Amino acid sequence: MRIGKVVVVSIAALAGLTVAMSIWRYGTGTRRPSNDIPLTPFESAFSYVGETQLQGALAKTINDVIVAPTGDVYLADNDAKQVARYAPDGRLLNTIGRPGFLPGQFAVPFSLATDTTGERLYVLDVKQARVQVFKPTGELLSSVAFGPLGLIGLALHVDSNGTIYIGGRRRFARAGENAYMVHRLTPLGQNVSSFYPLDARIDKLNLRGLAGVMMAPGPQQTIYAAQPIRSRVAQFDPDGHLVREIGREAPFYREAQKLPDLGLNNYTLEKVEPYLNKWTQLSRLIALSNGEVMITYRVHRPELATASEVFSPNGELVVGEIGSRYFPVSAGPNGVVFWRDVKAKGVTLYQYRLLSAAKVANVAPAHRDPLMRANNQ
Repeated sequence: MRIGKVVVVSIAALAGLTVAMSIWRYGTGTRRPSNDIPLTPFESAFSYVGETQLQGALAKTINDVIVAPTGDVYLADNDAKQVARYAPDGRLLNTIGRPGFLPGQFAVPFSLATDTTGERLYVLDVKQARVQVFKPTGELLSSVAFGPLGLIGLALHVDSNGTIYIGGRRRFARAGENAYMVHRLTPLGQNVSSFYPLDARIDKLNLRGLAGVMMAPGPQQTIYAAQPIRSRVAQFDPDGHLVREIGREAPFYREAQKLPDLGLNNYTLEKVEPYLNKWTQLSRLIALSNGEVMITYRVHRPELATASEVFSPNGELVVGEIGSRYFPVSAGPNGVVFWRDVKAKGVTLYQYRLLSAAKVANVAPAHRDPLMRANNQ
C-alpha cells in the first residue's frame, strides 16, 4: 500500500523512463548547499531499532522497495526485470516474474504494493501499462491493464477493498486538459473516477516531465496524494473529494524555478541537474502506524539527503525539519520507519522508531546511526 515517483525526461522515451525517474525520487547524487537553516538532528527524532541487509541486492538496479505487513521485503529489480522477495532477516526467499511481455513477465517493474494482509503482491509495470497480482510465492493471480485508459502509471496504491489507485497523468493530455493525477480503478481495471488536478505551475515552469505523484493510505479509506512541485499533501475521500491539505512550506523549502526549453529529446541529466538543485522536491510520503503522516523532501546539502516533517492526522505539526542521510522506504509497526542509504552499493534497511514530540525537544543525538558512527570514527 504505497507511494510514487517521477520523470525528468520526455514521457515518450519510455525505454529510458526508469533511470530518469530516480532523479526525482532518490536525488541526482550531487549535493549543493542550500541555506543555513539548522535541521533537527536525525538521532534526536528517531531511535535506532535494528538493520537488515538484503542478500545480493544492488542499489543501482532498484525501482522500488516495500515492507509487507508480514515483514517480508519486496524489491523491484529493473535490470533483472523481476521482483525479489526477502525474509525479515534479509534472506532471499524467491523471485517473481522474468523479462518479457507475457502474463507473469515484466518490462519495467516499477511500483509495488500489497494488500492489508501481505498475501497479495501488486506490481505496476510502467512500460506494459498494467498491474499484475501475485501470491508471495510468485503464482500469478490476475492482471489489470490500464493502458487502454490512456494512463502513464507511475505510482500504485491498493486499499483494503482491493480498489486500485494508479498515480500518473493521461498519455496525450494537453496543457489543462483532463490533467488529473490519481485514477481509481475497480479490481478488474474499470476506471471509476479521476481526481487531484495537475499543479498549474507545471506547464508555466516547463516541468511537465516532472508531472509525477505519490500516494499513501489514510484513515477511514482516505488516500493521501502529493506532487513533487508542492510543499503540501492532499487528503481525499474514496470518491476523490478533498478532505484537507497537510503540510507547510518549511523554512528550508525553496520553490521550483522554470526549466529552460532544452529542445526535444535533449533533457539529459547533465543539463537538467543544475536547475533541479535549485528547488526542494517533495519526494516521499509515508503513513505511520500511529496515524501520523511523514513528508520527506530532497534537499541539497553536502551532508544530507533528505529532510522530513511529521504531522498528526488532522494536520498539526508533530516534529519538523528532521535532517537525514537516509531515504525512507516504508512504515512498520509501532511507529517504526525503514530507511536506506541510496548511495550505498548494497541494500540495507535501517529501522528507526519515531520519538514523541516531547522527547524530540529534549533528547540529544545518541549517535547510534551506523553511518554516523562510521563518519565519526
